[in-house]
Amino acid sequence: MIFTGIGALLSAAKAVSGGQDILVDLFGRIENFFGRLEAYIHIPPTVGMVDTIVKIMVQVLSILSIATKAVQQNRTKRFLTNLVRRTDVEDALQKLDKLTQDEARIATAEGLKATHGVDNKVEDLRGKLTGISDQVQDVQDSVKGVDCRVREVGDKIVDGVENIGRQIATDFDDLNRS
Repeated sequence: MIFTGIGALLSAAKAVSGGQDILVDLFGRIENFFGRLEAYIHIPPTVGMVDTIVKIMVQVLSILSIATKAVQQNRTKRFLTNLVRRTDVEDALQKLDKLTQDEARIATAEGLKATHGVDNKVEDLRGKLTGISDQVQDVQDSVKGVDCRVREVGDKIVDGVENIGRQIATDFDDLNRS
């Protein structure tokens, strides 16, 4: 709704001659902020970002209030002429610019912080995977040791069975001779 209203005001402002550049710039800045605000809805903002967004919204409302008062005091043509001369509008726009720059710096810092957080988590994961790899190698070494012992036991069983078989054969031969 707000975006549609700003868009309609922007369209109306483009149709007016004279001081329209300032008005177009004003509503363009406001429209850009609301576009960014729409993107912020989808991510959880930090306290610093919320504070800056609130300050920008207050400034936008202040600018709209100044513009509304000027329109009520003057008609459209005189409004645009007076708008160019008004320092309160220019001061409000400069403050909006500063807040927008602050917003960009905070967003950049938060992006950097998030990137480092991901990097740290990847490093932690790498360390855990290395630990798991070492454990798998230990298990593999243990299995090889068990395999060797099983072969030794198997060889002893085979030797024992062969010895028993020879003994039985010898005893059987002795029985047949007697």
